[in-house]
Amino acid sequence: DIVKKLSDDAYNTVDGYKDSIRAGLEESAKTTADNNAKNEIWQTIVNGSVLKAYPDKMYDYFVEQLDAQYKSYYSSYGCTDIEGFMKANNLELKSYVEDQMKYEMAIYTIADQQDIEITDEDIKTLLEKYNYNSKEELLVGQNLKSFELEEYILYNKVSAYLLSVA
Repeated sequence: DIVKKLSDDAYNTVDGYKDSIRAGLEESAKTTADNNAKNEIWQTIVNGSVLKAYPDKMYDYFVEQLDAQYKSYYSSYGCTDIEGFMKANNLELKSYVEDQMKYEMAIYTIADQQDIEITDEDIKTLLEKYNYNSKEELLVGQNLKSFELEEYILYNKVSAYLLSVA
């Protein structure tokens, strides 16, 4: 009876409940291990990349995106802009932004080299995952621009590829 209460009537036996908990913990551990591996791979790629040159507009765009993304976060620390926040946290804005550019360029470069493309099935999978009926509804609901959605999908597909060959 206690198992039924703890599991909202999902399980009738202690063994079934234990198996469920074990499966959840195993899945969580696998997800954590995969995320750690992806982070290591991407960090290695970014650290091994060199930006020889880039347009000032690209740099400015990344600073604007960073500023918009972290505005509420850094304002809670009493900073008025991203540069102040970075300085307050002993971070260097230019190197951080350059790393972000390397990361994004790597996603598109690897996708291009490995013929990794976004398919209708990728969009359909996201629509189902987030319970939306259309790409447009997903973009509005998640407050995304189309290119941000594409980058998200490519990041996941390229990361899966990198994990498979690591």
